[in-house]
Amino acid sequence: SLTVLAVLFALMDTSAILMRLRGADLGWLGAALVALTVQTFLMAWRWQQTAHALDIALRYPKAVKAYYLAQLLNLVLPGGLVGDAARAARLKAPRGLKHAAQSVIIERLIGQSTLFILMFFGFLFAMFVPGGPDWPWWTWWVLALGMVVAVLSWGYARRQGAVARLLAKAIELMARPRQV
Repeated sequence: SLTVLAVLFALMDTSAILMRLRGADLGWLGAALVALTVQTFLMAWRWQQTAHALDIALRYPKAVKAYYLAQLLNLVLPGGLVGDAARAARLKAPRGLKHAAQSVIIERLIGQSTLFILMFFGFLFAMFVPGGPDWPWWTWWVLALGMVVAVLSWGYARRQGAVARLLAKAIELMARPRQV
């Protein structure tokens, strides 16, 4: 990672980057920091709820700490999965690494599914707004493919097998009413 960063800094025009950073609006930077902090706390809460649903004890402060460490690892290491692996490894006791990994995978699946659902409905809404963007013809195929994938995933989750049980647990957790 340090080699990658060193190469990037060698290839970049650092003076231009520093000049742009000097001109950055501190209000927007502050808003971004607040939004990232809120997002991190909410993701940690989602992971804690997922772990609890799998009968894994996870205290909220530990979840927040692990999430911040995972974000740092994902920012500085290539791949983007090292942080999730670290979260699972740090949570593995007492139920074992398998259950810890399942809590991380299900939590990420719930997050990605939620983003996809919001994107899908936002995209669909934008297609029908009068005077909205003129979407290309293949947009309808992408929406249809997304719906097919969602239906097939739901159907697959109803079958037997490890992946199917994992998907079924994620769907069950997404449909379960939340206790606040």
